[in-house]
Amino acid sequence: MNKIENNILLSKTSIYESVNRTIFTAVGVVLALLASTNTNLYTNESYKQFIKMIALAILLLVIIYSVFNVTDYKNFIDRFNVSESSVYNMYTEGNIIIQYIFVVLLAFIFITNIMLMV
Repeated sequence: MNKIENNILLSKTSIYESVNRTIFTAVGVVLALLASTNTNLYTNESYKQFIKMIALAILLLVIIYSVFNVTDYKNFIDRFNVSESSVYNMYTEGNIIIQYIFVVLLAFIFITNIMLMV
């Protein structure tokens, strides 16, 4: 790979990691909202259900956003065969697998909360 392609790979990796940080922040907000519904903070039960529905809607968007982010980055790596680049390291594949596992855990949280609402 030449210098321009390495710069493109660095830019793509930077965008991927930036989106991951955004996803982790959004998950923190969602978990805080879900946790707040299990406290005495809200006096009305309908408020708790409303906050929980908002949190689950945000969580669903985060799951979709995360899947698209990981899939896009994985397709980029496969399409341009960047594993031969000096920029690509041995941890990249592991990071992608960890992100997929994180998405599965988020889906589990989503499904569990939906089942508890019914």
